[in-house]
Amino acid sequence: MPWRDIAGLPEELTFAEPSALVVRRYDRADDGARIHQGDSAQVFDRQPYNKYNDVEPDALDATFRGVGRVVAAVCGHDDFVEYVRRLTFMVLTGNHDAHLKNWSLVYPERLAPRAGVDPSHTLTAVDETVDHFMDAWEEGSDLGLPTAARTAVTQHLAALPLVDPNRPAARRARRRGDAG
Repeated sequence: MPWRDIAGLPEELTFAEPSALVVRRYDRADDGARIHQGDSAQVFDRQPYNKYNDVEPDALDATFRGVGRVVAAVCGHDDFVEYVRRLTFMVLTGNHDAHLKNWSLVYPERLAPRAGVDPSHTLTAVDETVDHFMDAWEEGSDLGLPTAARTAVTQHLAALPLVDPNRPAARRARRRGDAG
């Protein structure tokens, strides 16, 4: 689309080309809320500096084959076929930037159903854990963290929708009298 038609760009911003490629973010809901995702480096427990490394002693198979196995096991047949399509497109277009951090799994409420567990029990466990953690954190349990680390965690928590005091679980807990 013409880059001048893109809403929200600063007026002083200019480009040499008249058009821009606009891509809808896959990790955002229609209302802008974040959808949880994990890149393959996280899935395979690789540090970012090892995102290109497919061979580590005692590590999971972090090759395209290994990523495909995870997609098939966690996401099912249709998503595996989509993975194969994207992998094929990557090869056809000469994309050489297909390292582990550029392959992600999106988790839109998949965990409990895929594990064969009642989602309400899973959500209850999440809600209880968040409430207990936040109670301990707010009471000053710093877990022996240095000041900089505690500040970083506090800033992270402030931006995390999961700990929003207005989330439904927190409202339920306040109604039950379980939380302050």
